[in-house]
Amino acid sequence: MNNVVREYLIKIARTKDDFVSYSQLVKDCKLNYNLGTQEGKKQLSHMLGVVSTFEYESKRPLLTSLVIYKDPNKNDQGPGFYKLAQHLGIGNAKKLQDALYGFEEAKQCRKYWQNDVNYQKESLSSSLINLYNDLIAKHNWIFSWKKEYLEFLSEIEIIRTNIDSFPSLKIDDSKLYNGVSKRISNYEDFMNKLLKEKVNGISSRGQSVLSGKNFRTIIEDDNFKIIITKCISNPSLSSYNLLKKWWINNEEISNRPLLINRILAALNYKDLSSTVHDSKFWSVINVLKESYQFEFKEEPQGNWYIANKDLSEWLDEKLSTTFEDNIQGNVEYYVLRNIFVWLIFEEYGSKSKLYPNQLLKKELGNEGYDSVPNQKRNFNEVDIDYVGKNKRAKDLGDAGEDLVKQYEKAFLKINKLDELSDKVKIVKDGKGYDVYSFDINGNPKFIEVKTTQGNALTPFYLSENEVEFMRINVGNYFIYRVYNYDEENNSGEFFEINEDVEAKVLMKPISYKVYKKKP
Repeated sequence: MNNVVREYLIKIARTKDDFVSYSQLVKDCKLNYNLGTQEGKKQLSHMLGVVSTFEYESKRPLLTSLVIYKDPNKNDQGPGFYKLAQHLGIGNAKKLQDALYGFEEAKQCRKYWQNDVNYQKESLSSSLINLYNDLIAKHNWIFSWKKEYLEFLSEIEIIRTNIDSFPSLKIDDSKLYNGVSKRISNYEDFMNKLLKEKVNGISSRGQSVLSGKNFRTIIEDDNFKIIITKCISNPSLSSYNLLKKWWINNEEISNRPLLINRILAALNYKDLSSTVHDSKFWSVINVLKESYQFEFKEEPQGNWYIANKDLSEWLDEKLSTTFEDNIQGNVEYYVLRNIFVWLIFEEYGSKSKLYPNQLLKKELGNEGYDSVPNQKRNFNEVDIDYVGKNKRAKDLGDAGEDLVKQYEKAFLKINKLDELSDKVKIVKDGKGYDVYSFDINGNPKFIEVKTTQGNALTPFYLSENEVEFMRINVGNYFIYRVYNYDEENNSGEFFEINEDVEAKVLMKPISYKVYKKKP
């Protein structure tokens, strides 16, 4: 679709009672159509038809109703517009023209686009498309990446087809790799490309280094062979969770979790971008939330797969106007979309303002919610790796608590309260808070630490025990919300909530303790 023409017509709609002639449109938008020929008229008609079909399918008024003949004897939208309206199922072309439907539709266009809420929403989409075009054009090096990406996807597809065609063959049977490529002739070659090569043609930079010993531990494990076969044949949230559970339960390799993401990104390029490093991925999410109003369909609870799939679907919707062909099955589109996600990180997410092991206090001002956001529920069946999820949450929580402890100790030392600084500590579970510290007057501080790799407005959870402790210790209780936590850099930002905490937050109960009721 021609976005230049579409944006031009939106500007016309924003101008009260204005129309534009076909010839003026061609001139202003620098279209290479000769309207003195039938071919030129046909080209223009087709292009305008694509624009209005897009608007109709998006449940918006037809923008091309704003284009009319310059000739005062005609002075309307012309038969092509009405034929399109009939084709779209709006009504009979002749009856619509007799009823001056085009002029009524033009009124609806102006009404829609002169609404600032509608226009702002659309402006964000246009800005995202411009960002895509700018970043793709700016980084010439991505085209060698795209070439490698497409080649590996082709190799994976051959292996997947062979697995589905010969289900009795095991993943390490060399017959499965017939016809793949010279560089991948057996199971070990493929696993080396999928897991070990630092630049494997798909995943973004910042890979874990996998030792030869750990590599063999993985690929020689019989359970891994079964799981990876399922992942190749049907890469999904279910197979992702299965792999994650196996991976995290193996102590030798459990400290390389991003390789789980790397595997699924390679095997499921349609649903998942190739930005596999957790903190880098979430920094992209933050950019898109803050600048382009991206929102999850439902809270992913820090799950990279769910969040990435949601992001990919959102990008498909927003970027579809840049591709005239249907994006379904367009492998090159998916590859460029996935590279685009990484380019957002390179451009906006990689500029860390924090030193390693640093915690930076921020003031949020008026940011927040007026009411608890509605959560859409679909009741779809999902597999949840509770062991892996709990381990990941604990690791993240422990890291945040340690940063807060060091921050408090440093704060007290700076204020020449060394004796109190030595008493700052992380307390055991069950106390109702996480870190014991002191304020500048020597009063105790009970600090509950909540850590996320998401942005400052990511919701968090309080247990019943924590809420009760908060209510009992109103004057000394603090919540330190650590956000934008960078695992690689062990750094983050935080804001604090204290005094009357319940007046400053919105809380929604999400589970129930159930007792049998007497008859």
